[in-house]
Parts: sequence; structure tokens; C-alpha cells
Amino acid sequence: MNGNEEPMFPGPKPLSPYLLAALSHIANGRVVVEINFKARCGYIDSADGHIIRDPNVPDQKMGYPGIWSFYERGLIDKFARITDKGLQVLKGEIEG
Repeated sequence: MNGNEEPMFPGPKPLSPYLLAALSHIANGRVVVEINFKARCGYIDSADGHIIRDPNVPDQKMGYPGIWSFYERGLIDKFARITDKGLQVLKGEIEG
């Protein structure tokens, strides 16, 4: 590659406004999530202090899009807490 060509495998796309809002809700504690490493996904436990469960499957937590992506990008840690990099993304200092 001579520097003028596009990389064969570009990095991840920037976060959508929806995912930025979800990351913000995790950061400010409005939403409590957990990561399922075996299934490579995330679940919402509660929002604004209310327990959230899947209406179609009693006592099962609902999936929450973006959680695994946040973890892979280093925006949240293994305990689903916001990282310094995640805070920088929310402040607009770096691209997510």
C-alpha cells in the first residue's frame, strides 16, 4: 500500500446517535447492564431504578444492543462500567 489506497479492513464505524445515547445512559447510571461473555452480548438489568424484563419471556432479562460492541471497543469494562476511553468518546474528544 502506497499511502493513497484505502485500508483493506477499515476500523469500526463511529457510534450512531442511538449507541452514543445508550453509552451515556450507562455512564450516568440511568441504565444498569451486564455482559454475557459466552453469548457475546449484553442485557439490560434496570433503567431509572426499574427492573427490566423481557415481556415475552417471564424472568428473562432483555437484550440491549451495543453492549458487546462497547466492550470490544474498550468503552466499558468487564463489569459493564464506563472506561476512560468511553468518557472521552462521550465528551467528543475521540471517535468511538
